[in-house]
Amino acid sequence: MRTHSRVNANGIEFIRCLGKSGKNSKYLCRCHCGKVFEMWDSRYYDLRQKSCGCLQSGSKKKYKRLYSIWTNMKTRCNNPHTPEYRRYGGRGVKICSEWENDFPAFLSWSMKNGYKSNLSIDRINNDEGYSPSNCRWADNFTQQSNKSNNVKINSTHGEITAKQWCRENGVNYKSFMTNHYRNPNIDINNIAEGYINHFIEKTEEKL
Repeated sequence: MRTHSRVNANGIEFIRCLGKSGKNSKYLCRCHCGKVFEMWDSRYYDLRQKSCGCLQSGSKKKYKRLYSIWTNMKTRCNNPHTPEYRRYGGRGVKICSEWENDFPAFLSWSMKNGYKSNLSIDRINNDEGYSPSNCRWADNFTQQSNKSNNVKINSTHGEITAKQWCRENGVNYKSFMTNHYRNPNIDINNIAEGYINHFIEKTEEKL
């Protein structure tokens, strides 16, 4: 009897075998989009069938937001006439060959890797391009914290953004950054230390 993994490389989940027809078996499976459907075992193993059909021609319309994200990625990486090109394609950020001209491949990866309508695509390393190994679906706070132009502060648990530091220490972020920009010659870590010392002094006065 042929052995199988519970979920194949296309993200299709095997549920149970429905029966045989000659040498072939019919499987009941669950697609990465959530739909339950039937497929032949040969197509499950050789990976020719990538979905229940959701990745076919109608996918552009059905997954309009994802398709827009995909086309915008390509535009900012490949079109030098767009304003965003300078920060992306202009500094070497590219789209991997797996996604470049294959929306179904990008859609399939998205569905298997936590895509939700309230999340945006985020590059883990901002110096590298768009690829399965360097991308994730992140909320706005995570994405803002991962910007390449973020101001960083040394904290007790490593380097974090100024916004994260302010959030953890109850400091008004706008006030903190205004103080930083007004004093460009003072190391930002010293400014952060000043806020902590001020907080300690105020606390001691109340005791």
